[in-house]
Amino acid sequence: MDITYLPLDVWISISFLLTVQDILALRTSCKLLRSMMDERSIWFAALVDILSVIHIPGLFEATRSMSSEELRRRVLRMICLDRQWYQGHIVPRKIGRQHCETNTRRVQFIQGGEWVIVMFSNGQLQLCRACNLAEPSICIPCSTEPNPHFEMGISLSCRLETLVHVTERRWNSGYTDIRIYHVDVSVPDMSLRTPFRISQIVEPISLHCDRLAAPWMETITGRINVLIADMLDEQAEKRVVMDLGTRNEESHNFTIHVISQQSLLLAKPTEFFLFTIPECEAVNHSGDALVIPVQPIWTYSHRVQPVRGRPYISSLPCTSSDPQCGKISILTGKFIYLLSISNRPEDYQVLHYSLAKHAGYVPFRAAMGFRHAIWTEENSVKPFVTLQTCAYSTMPNGYGGLQRLSHVGQLGVQLRPIQLPIQNGEVIDVSWDEESGRLCLLISRSHGMNRVLVIDFRPALSRSQHTSSASTPRESSF
Repeated sequence: MDITYLPLDVWISISFLLTVQDILALRTSCKLLRSMMDERSIWFAALVDILSVIHIPGLFEATRSMSSEELRRRVLRMICLDRQWYQGHIVPRKIGRQHCETNTRRVQFIQGGEWVIVMFSNGQLQLCRACNLAEPSICIPCSTEPNPHFEMGISLSCRLETLVHVTERRWNSGYTDIRIYHVDVSVPDMSLRTPFRISQIVEPISLHCDRLAAPWMETITGRINVLIADMLDEQAEKRVVMDLGTRNEESHNFTIHVISQQSLLLAKPTEFFLFTIPECEAVNHSGDALVIPVQPIWTYSHRVQPVRGRPYISSLPCTSSDPQCGKISILTGKFIYLLSISNRPEDYQVLHYSLAKHAGYVPFRAAMGFRHAIWTEENSVKPFVTLQTCAYSTMPNGYGGLQRLSHVGQLGVQLRPIQLPIQNGEVIDVSWDEESGRLCLLISRSHGMNRVLVIDFRPALSRSQHTSSASTPRESSF
């Protein structure tokens, strides 16, 4: 029987079992199969499967209005980018180089990789196009003097709005100021949403799923307290303080991360504790939030020699339509941990993969997405920049996506070096955008201005560029 006589619905059913490479091979075999393999439902199913492995917030909702051609191009771009992590050295396609002021402290991508937020040592913020840092679109001035205790982070709300939070610890006065901005790059605009003050010197905060978590340690008792603020309340007046108790040795080597509106993770390099967040209540007339002692509903301990430093954590912004919100990845110096959180603690799963057996510290700088992590190498030859990266897969429902990517037999972590032209200096910030395949490095140099590298890994979509493999990336200054 001539298989070209099979009806379209049969070919669609067959395509659901094929890798993207197999679909492309069928598409180039003859005109009839090319027409059949251009069916929108085939590429929609392929993209949905791949999104279980390479999650891009908001992309699933956008697929409903995409044409077959748009779906196919998106699939090809994602699969070609992902394939680079299964080669030897990872070679960027293009490197853009720019200079910036020596007081630049952070350069972080906004989702999409076209815009960045720049923070200076005095807390000033700028919204810039990644290709032109010299001409900011928005500038938020700050009247304070340079302060090494400024911190900045970027997150997404449950409505996938971009939020930027700036934390300033005022050690002389004993309190912490937090400013939260809403960013809209379509205008562009950056507006102050919620400023508030905490009468404690807080550790690094977490802003996720419309919940802000600001931890601090009591100096005498060593107890960890976490202020939870409901960011759906415009004035952030609904709050609660979680008393997590004493978490003993190496007390400052921890990271707090909001997983969902109901769950908070406390991560140490070899121990994890999951807590249920109490309901936030309006503060009393004196401005104090209710303090509630809590116990972990789940703990995990990995009996290995611990490292020093705060783990890096990545998780998905939790939306009502997103079943992946229980996927968390944690990077320490020695391991990367993949957590799958479900409704029942007894069903929680943890995988861990070795990265560097003899590491003594968490990487100085790192960036994490849902599929890739990139970090500075501890044992690199100074003063040269050396980066390591890995691809990882969450579980348990990402196997269909791995099959589409032809990686079903490679469930472990793929550790790779990134091949860059020689860069002299120290990396002081790293940002990675999973959607665009772009990496941003802020490099401090002993002489002259700081340098920003915008490194493009995304492949061109022409057939010749898909199959070619240049050994040296092209460098430009935009």
